[in-house]
Amino acid sequence: MSSKNYDAIVIGAGHNGLVAANYLAKAGRKVLVLERRDIAGGQLVTESFGDGFVADSLHASGRLRPDIVRDLGLSGPAFDAEAESPRYVSLLGDGTTLELPTRASAVRDASGALNVDSIRRHSASDAARWPEFVTFMDRAAAFLDAAYRTPMPRLPNLSFGEGVPLAKLLWKLRRLGGTDMFRVVRAMSMSVEELTDNWFESEPVRAAISALAIHGVTLGAMSAGTGYTLMHNWLNRGGLAHRAVPGGVGRISEALVAALKQRGGDVRTAAHVQQIIVEKQHLDVFTAPKLAHVIERLNADAFVVYGVVTEICVLFAARGLLKHGKPLTIVTDAIASLSAEAADLALVEIRAAGGRLALTSEITRL
Repeated sequence: MSSKNYDAIVIGAGHNGLVAANYLAKAGRKVLVLERRDIAGGQLVTESFGDGFVADSLHASGRLRPDIVRDLGLSGPAFDAEAESPRYVSLLGDGTTLELPTRASAVRDASGALNVDSIRRHSASDAARWPEFVTFMDRAAAFLDAAYRTPMPRLPNLSFGEGVPLAKLLWKLRRLGGTDMFRVVRAMSMSVEELTDNWFESEPVRAAISALAIHGVTLGAMSAGTGYTLMHNWLNRGGLAHRAVPGGVGRISEALVAALKQRGGDVRTAAHVQQIIVEKQHLDVFTAPKLAHVIERLNADAFVVYGVVTEICVLFAARGLLKHGKPLTIVTDAIASLSAEAADLALVEIRAAGGRLALTSEITRL
């Protein structure tokens, strides 16, 4: 075990943990990432299963947000935002397939003609509406992306500075235009069955789209809110279909590990975390801005502290309550200590400040 000191330890070398570790290291922190498995990446791993068979273990594709790629200076084929998205293929019960172009650039061919023959075999009306649907979904996903990047204000006390990002987000929503703005807001709570029924008449087309909405969630196509999950998954994929990562999704995790090491961070695999010890440095509810008002409204003649840790919880409670000038009693047989010496010092401090020590039997006789 290294004796190196770290400012932060991240447990789990999944892509989220690796991204967080990179941001911490970029900010000048010394970071250690611990991973239970012998390979980093979590859900984004490409590994061998023997006999030369290498595959993506869980996800067939993956993308990091463009701003994360930019912030962390990541590059390479795994981060090509303009990579062509394949057609989305749905296998039908009669043995045929339904192929859906998933990006606006693929909806029309080089001559400008609609590239939707597979849809037209099921419905000419649906084929005609497909370009409009793809455009709408791209715009809805872009708004959702903006919402995810917007820091939400702390309520109920909203400052002007906190309100500005929210106002900008609402302006983005308004700029979608009346029709698409209404569609986005309405789709958030709709089921994907309702949403697709508003657009298309062909069941195979509606079913293919609905499959994306319920991917990765324990919901059905009739569940409320799956209109939102459709937009969320569309955003993550850049359309209906996954974009393959050259060399496998593990390339993304490998790039994150390499970036972290370049920033001085460490990654340890096969490192199982058995216990996390948290030391409380402060436990003072009197820092809450409204607590003084609550105590005033109680209009108590005296206070009694019953439990728990003498030198931490009890001490902080006593300090805060004694400031209000009311009699205070500590029930000594209802409290315990982590350190006998620290507990004795805490009780000395409480008594010196005017607090009283008593047993449970004494309090219950009052």
